[in-house]
Amino acid sequence: MASRLLLKHVAGIAFLSVVAFLPVSASSAGATLEPYSIDASDVEQFASGCRPELTVDEMRAEIPGLLARLVPASDTIEKLTTSTEVIGRVFDFFKRDPDQNRFNVVLDGLPLLNFDRANFFAIADLTALDGAAGTRRHVSKVDFQSRPWVTAQRFCLSEDCRKRNRENGHDLRAFNFSPLCQDALCASQRLFGDEAGVRILWIYLKYGSRLGPFTNPFADAKGLSIETVRALEIAFRMLPEFHRPVALVGSNFYHFARGETLPLYRERRVFANEAGAIFDPIDKKTLFEQAALLFHEVAHRTTLVDPLDASAGWLHASGWRMDPNATTRFERGVWPSYYSRSSPLEDYAETFVKYRLRPEALFKVSPRRYEFMKQNVFRGYEFIRNRCGDT
Repeated sequence: MASRLLLKHVAGIAFLSVVAFLPVSASSAGATLEPYSIDASDVEQFASGCRPELTVDEMRAEIPGLLARLVPASDTIEKLTTSTEVIGRVFDFFKRDPDQNRFNVVLDGLPLLNFDRANFFAIADLTALDGAAGTRRHVSKVDFQSRPWVTAQRFCLSEDCRKRNRENGHDLRAFNFSPLCQDALCASQRLFGDEAGVRILWIYLKYGSRLGPFTNPFADAKGLSIETVRALEIAFRMLPEFHRPVALVGSNFYHFARGETLPLYRERRVFANEAGAIFDPIDKKTLFEQAALLFHEVAHRTTLVDPLDASAGWLHASGWRMDPNATTRFERGVWPSYYSRSSPLEDYAETFVKYRLRPEALFKVSPRRYEFMKQNVFRGYEFIRNRCGDT
C-alpha cells in the first residue's frame, strides 16, 4: 500500500499541486473546462442542506455510545492484543486475571486512571501507541500511589526523530504533573485542546481516522487547526458509507511540519496529499474550500485496495491510453475539469468528486465516466435525485 501511495504521488502529484501554473479555464473539444470538478459552493450546499455539522456538545454526548461500540463487552483481551505489538504487551499484564477490565496507565506521561478497554484503546490508537516511524515504545509495570500502573513511553530511534521532538515539543512527560484523566474524552482534550479534543476523538470513533501529530514523525506538534479538523469531518461525511472502511479506517491526517514541505513539492503550491499530509497553504483557505480540497484526497484513498483508477475499464471510460513506451496520455475529448487531464489517477479523483456533488454536470460532460462511476464505484447509487446521498 505504501509503495502504491508513493507511485501515485509521483505520477499525479497531489490535488492542486500545480495550481500556480494552471489557467483559470481551458478549452477542450469546444468546451470550457473549470480548473477543478468541485468548489466551495458545492461543499457548502451539501453541508447546509444535507447533514448539518454536529456541535461540540452533540459530539460530546455521542462519544460514550461510540466508545461502547468500539470494544463490545463480549470482546476478549486477546482480541485487542492482535491490534499492535505494544498494545498487546500492555494487556499482557492483565491476562492472568480475566476479570481485569479496568487499569491505570501512564501514556507518554499522561496519567489515565481506571480506564476500561475501550477508552484506553481509543487513546492508545490516537497517540500511536505502537510507535510512529522512527520511534519505539517502552512499556513497564510500576506501583503508583499504591495501585498497579502500566507506563508506556515513546522513545526515538533516530537522531532526526529526536531533533524533531526537541523542536516540536513532542515529549509529553510534562503531563506527569497534570491531573489524572478518567476517560478518553478528558485525555483527548488534554492532548489536543478543549474543542479539538472532542472533535478528534469523535471523528476517530465515528470514522476510524486519526487526526493528530503523534502518528507521523514529520507532523507539526501544534496539530491541525480547528478549521481543518472541521473540513476533514465534512469530507468524511460526503463519502458514502461503504467506502469508509477502505478510505478512512486506520488513516492518519496531520499537518506537515510548518514552514516545510516534501522535496517533491518545493516548486509547487501543494495543499494536501492522499497519504494524509496537509501543508501550510491550506491554512489560508476557508472551511468549505478546505473540505473541497480534502475530499479529492479522500477520493484517491478509495482505490487503496481495488486500484480502479489504473484499471483497463477506467482507462477506456476516461479516454486514456498506454503508448508504446508504457506511459499514459489522454485522447482528445471531454473532461470533468482541467486538472483531470494531469493523469488517469487525478482524472479518477476529479470524476469521483464530480459524480458525488455535481452528478448532472458529469453526465452531461461524459456519460461514459458517469456510467463507470455508477456501476463500478458507487454500487449503482445515483445522487441526481438525492443529492444528500443517504448511503
